[in-house]
Amino acid sequence: MIKLFSTDDHLLEPPELWQTRLPAKYQDVCPRLIEDEDGLKWLVEDRQVSMPLRNEFVGGRQDDAPMGMQEQPLRREDLLPEYYDASARAEVLRKDGLIGSICFPTLPKFSGTLFLDFKDKELAGECVGAWNDFVFDEWCAAEPSFYVPMTLVSLWDPERAAQEIRTNAARGGRAVSLPENPVPLGLPSFFSESWDPMWRAIEETDTVVCMHVATSGQLTFPSPEIPWSAAIILVQANAASCFINLLFSPILRKFPKIQFVLSEGGISWVPALLERADRMLEIHTRWDDGARIEHTPTEIFQRNFTACMVVEPVAVELRHRVGIDRITFETDFPHAETTYPNTQPQVEKLFAGVPQDEVEAMASGNAMRLFRWT
Repeated sequence: MIKLFSTDDHLLEPPELWQTRLPAKYQDVCPRLIEDEDGLKWLVEDRQVSMPLRNEFVGGRQDDAPMGMQEQPLRREDLLPEYYDASARAEVLRKDGLIGSICFPTLPKFSGTLFLDFKDKELAGECVGAWNDFVFDEWCAAEPSFYVPMTLVSLWDPERAAQEIRTNAARGGRAVSLPENPVPLGLPSFFSESWDPMWRAIEETDTVVCMHVATSGQLTFPSPEIPWSAAIILVQANAASCFINLLFSPILRKFPKIQFVLSEGGISWVPALLERADRMLEIHTRWDDGARIEHTPTEIFQRNFTACMVVEPVAVELRHRVGIDRITFETDFPHAETTYPNTQPQVEKLFAGVPQDEVEAMASGNAMRLFRWT
C-alpha cells in the first residue's frame, strides 16, 4: 500500500460550532442553523447564507442519492459519518492508505472570507477564533496523529492576523489558509506593506501558507451560459495567476523563507509557465523595471512553492521539470474529484514505473517535511 498524505481535504462544521463557543451576546448573530417552514437555514448576523452542496459533495448521503444542486443544508443523520466526524473519517481514509490530512473550512469558505462580510468585525474576529478552537480542540484532537492543524485569520486586520498566527503556532498550528488574491475581496493587494505584520509572523513561526484555488471569489466563466464544470477545468489558471502575483510582489523579497502551497491548483501547468516566465523576463526586463526580480521564476518556485495534484498523469510525467520535492498529493475528500474510496488502485496506476523514492516523496514525504509532521 502506498502511504499518502493529503494536502487538501474539507471538513464540515457542526451546527453548534459558534453558539457553543461565543459569549451570550453573540448567540443570535453568530453563524447558526435554524429550521422554519421553509426548512433548514444557515443564518449569519441578520442574513441567510448558503452552503451549496452541489455535486462536489458526492458520496456523502446515507441513502447514496445524488445531491444535485441542492442548496438546503442536509441533516447530519442523512450524511455518512466520515463526512462530519473526524474519527470516522480518519478510520476510512487510513484504510484507503492515508497517513495524514489537512482540512479546509466549508461554511466560512476555504479561507474564512465569509467573515469579511460581517458588519460587526469584533463578532467576525470571535468567529475566526471559535473556528480555530474547534480545529485544535475537536477536529484535530480527535485524531492528533492524522490531522494537521490549519487555521484562519482576521483578514481585514493584518496586525490581528499576525497575533493569531503566533497564538496558533504556539498551539501546534502548522498552516494558515489565505486567499489566493485579496483584491477581488476588497482588500489591499499583496503588494501593500499593510500585510507585512502578518507575513513577518508567518515567516518567524514557520507557518505554511495554503492558498486554495478560487478563495479570491473568482472563477473563470468565459460565457454566461457555460456550465460549472468549465470553471472547474480552468482552476489551474487561478493557481498560475496566484503564483505570478506573488512572484512579482515584494513578499518573497522581504520574507524569503515563507512556503506557499497552491492547493487544488494542479501541477502540469507549472513547467510551461516557468519556462515562459523565465524567457519573458529575459526579454522584457530591458524596458520594464517592475519586472526585475532577484531570482528567476523557476528558482523562486523551487524555493518557495509547492503544487498539489489529485490524479494527474501528465504531472507525473513532468515531475522532474516541476521538481520532485515540490509535488504533493491530495484526495480532496469529500468533493467530487476525491479518489476515495478507491485511492490505492488509482495511485498505483498513477505512479507505475516511478522509482520508489520518488513515489514516497510525492505521495507523502514532501508534505510531511513541509508541515514538519512525523
